[in-house]
Amino acid sequence: GVESATERHVVARKFRTAMLKRARQFHTALDIPAKPPEPLDIFLVAGDTEKTIDEVSVDRETGKVRVKTFAPGDGTVTRYSALMDERTGADWQPVLDSPIDWAGVNFIAADHIGLTSDRAFTNNMLFLLLEDDRG
Repeated sequence: GVESATERHVVARKFRTAMLKRARQFHTALDIPAKPPEPLDIFLVAGDTEKTIDEVSVDRETGKVRVKTFAPGDGTVTRYSALMDERTGADWQPVLDSPIDWAGVNFIAADHIGLTSDRAFTNNMLFLLLEDDRG
């Protein structure tokens, strides 16, 4: 086992470095555009009317977390995160830039947990499943 505080610190730094590298690889893989195989269509149902934490900062001395900004979302996931919208941090354009080839997107005025119990969700899903003619 690891005995001293110095040894624990070295092990923790190595672990953190490895996890950050793995996270970078994961995010790089997520950003690769791909079309779903036929006949699969990908639809998104998300909320975008709840104030949702967007950015936080951590005080290095105290460890306190402070919310810096909020964005539209469902109270848990921001709208642009659900869309995988790549326009964040850049000049905004009126056309979505996402590596996901969305077949359709529906926004519902509900929070994260309430989305699937919302009448609009049920109504739209029933239409997609029972009436939409996609072959």
